[in-house]
Amino acid sequence: MGVKLGGLKNFLITRTQVDTAPTSRSGTAPSLEVPRYLFASGLPAMVAVIGGQIAALVLPAGVLRPQVASGRLRLLATSGAQRSPYLPTVATLAEQGFAKLVVQEWFALFTHARVPPARVEAASQAVQVAIARPELVAAFAEWGMAAAPSTPAALAARIAAERLHWAPLIRAAGIRGD
Repeated sequence: MGVKLGGLKNFLITRTQVDTAPTSRSGTAPSLEVPRYLFASGLPAMVAVIGGQIAALVLPAGVLRPQVASGRLRLLATSGAQRSPYLPTVATLAEQGFAKLVVQEWFALFTHARVPPARVEAASQAVQVAIARPELVAAFAEWGMAAAPSTPAALAARIAAERLHWAPLIRAAGIRGD
């Protein structure tokens, strides 16, 4: 039995092991052997890195910011298409030769499929108003995140695009849902 994938960070690690196309200036793909360690959450993983039990971890940068500010951790890269506005001095994985390692974590609000469209639209409007509030924008920024309001139609389009994007990796890695 293999490692169970639990989120975007595991897809990022899987991508390093599946994709071998040349991406660097030298014409060869950077070599990156990434062992996986399973932790119940990000906190024990962070403690393991700080304590020297493991060499690195993948977590949202905002979670790591206090440890980075204290000098206990050093950020090696971010995984977005561009540098984070919250961490402008930290290079992306793509800048470091891993062109296919571009992932951006995102969150969405879902409801049951049988909820009437008018209620879905009302909820969407309420969420858009809430995430535009200055105190919420500031709270997101504290964690290195930016609110990106959307609509139900735009979310459906994003999900369809994400499926197309990740499907080849899922097939190549032999990932199956339980």
